[in-house]
Amino acid sequence: MIFDTETTPMITPSEVIEYLYCPRFTYFMNCLNIPQHEELRYKVLKGRELHERREKTNIDYIRKRLGCVDKEISVYIASKELGVRGVIDEVLHLSDSTVAPALGMDIFTSQMRFKEQSN
Repeated sequence: MIFDTETTPMITPSEVIEYLYCPRFTYFMNCLNIPQHEELRYKVLKGRELHERREKTNIDYIRKRLGCVDKEISVYIASKELGVRGVIDEVLHLSDSTVAPALGMDIFTSQMRFKEQSN
């Protein structure tokens, strides 16, 4: 059997967060096929703008202090075993041959920049 991420039922990290906020929201969206109209939400639109800008800024910058030797941007991942799929904003390739998602201060500084630009 071929694993097809387009037809295999899977959830995204965003859906997990939405479920924690309101389980009915996920039910309406995934079971009743009621659209959520994200394109009408101000915060969703601002978040998408921030992601697009971030993908285009400092494309060649590698975090050498963390031991990075390379990075990939917007990496799609899926796990049939976990039933989860999504896009990682940035995957860091480290000098010890391991990989890691870019987390931590990036999230904090992105939120701070977003707040500063909103004011």
